[in-house]
Amino acid sequence: ATGRDFQVRGELSIRLMPTLAVLAHDVTLSNADWGSRPAMLTVNRIAFAIALRPLLDGEIRILSIDVEGADILLESDGKGGGNWVFGGHGEPAAAGPAIDLDQLGIANSQISYRDAGQGTTLRLDVEKLDLRKQGDQARLSLALDFEKQHWLIDGQIGRALGLLNDEADWPFDLHLVTEGAKFSAKGMLGTGARAGSVHADVSAGISNAGFLQAVGAGEVMLPVPLDMHATLVRSADAIHADPLRVSHAGEEVTGRLSVAGSGKKLHVAGQLSAPSFDLAKWFPGKPGAAAASKGREQLFGDTPLPFAALPSLPVQLEFRVDRLLL
Repeated sequence: ATGRDFQVRGELSIRLMPTLAVLAHDVTLSNADWGSRPAMLTVNRIAFAIALRPLLDGEIRILSIDVEGADILLESDGKGGGNWVFGGHGEPAAAGPAIDLDQLGIANSQISYRDAGQGTTLRLDVEKLDLRKQGDQARLSLALDFEKQHWLIDGQIGRALGLLNDEADWPFDLHLVTEGAKFSAKGMLGTGARAGSVHADVSAGISNAGFLQAVGAGEVMLPVPLDMHATLVRSADAIHADPLRVSHAGEEVTGRLSVAGSGKKLHVAGQLSAPSFDLAKWFPGKPGAAAASKGREQLFGDTPLPFAALPSLPVQLEFRVDRLLL
């Protein structure tokens, strides 16, 4: 069905009653023929149990899946193809029966994504993932490392079955914690004809901007501590933050921002306002800069203005300040 080689090289045990249960060691699934390595997936140990009665109705109800020591490589060929697209002899795999999942556990595993076109590779190291069915939703608990930064994620998400079946909306209510930052997001993810659309209330509390460098964002100058709250709406070609509120050092900036288009046609627009804006609070500068300029007569120093740091894309921004402190 997949058009790939699948092997169980280690011990294999199967139980038929009262549920169909399988335990396998040293499992491999081969990669696409153009892939960068022979195996797309290797697993040290995998166990799963399936309820028997729903099989008679053409449904697969997976009671549990437990995975340990998995190494998964997802990669694109740079031409729009991905190794996660299966099919034998060049034909796509036939649609399977309805699948429902009660519990998923993953430990000590890694997931990598390689983009051959961009020449980039991203890697997630999953310390522990626990996903459990709770009514019409699921409870998620996840600990992982991304680019040497440790993350803890927990919350409620929609059922996997609902996402696969393209139901109207897929809910999520998640909390993310890492060193120097906390995030939360609650909303709906569009599926089917609305795939890619998002409507969510998000917030962030940043106490140390160093985590941005850890995830590959480079050196980003952010005043900390910083609190942000916004309602995000993502459509097919734009992302809107409306309303948007940013707070720092007793001051608050409110308004809205939007990013439209993609790639070289990206465009940023927004309207912001603040009753008071003290530049010394938002952009404190480097320690010792004020002392070095003490006694000089000129108003501005010799340091070049950082125009090179401005984005090379169209920006239309209105900023109303009632009281500006320089």
